Amino acid sequence: MLAIGACVSAGGATYAQDKKREEVRIATEGGFVPWNYTKPDGTLAGFEIDLAKDLCARMKVKCTISAESFDGMIPALNAGKYDALIYDVAITPKREEVIAFS
Repeated sequence: MLAIGACVSAGGATYAQDKKREEVRIATEGGFVPWNYTKPDGTLAGFEIDLAKDLCARMKVKCTISAESFDGMIPALNAGKYDALIYDVAITPKREEVIAFS
């Protein structure tokens, strides 16, 4: 069974509430083949990248996906640098206090 989750800042508005949004900024790690990885040309690829692009297309928003260190992902999300994470982030009680999992 394959399970992929996305995370958003616990204090952020939902996309249903934020109808003016035209871009979604997503972070991933960029080095976890085949889920997400950086190709020789510097672009990101993998299952999670394909999923993120599909979600953005369905939401009709521009999708900007960037590589971020694993340790920096949650702080960057909560600082507003990203709108969501798409990566294998384990759900823990401590993380549930600062981000919402889906």
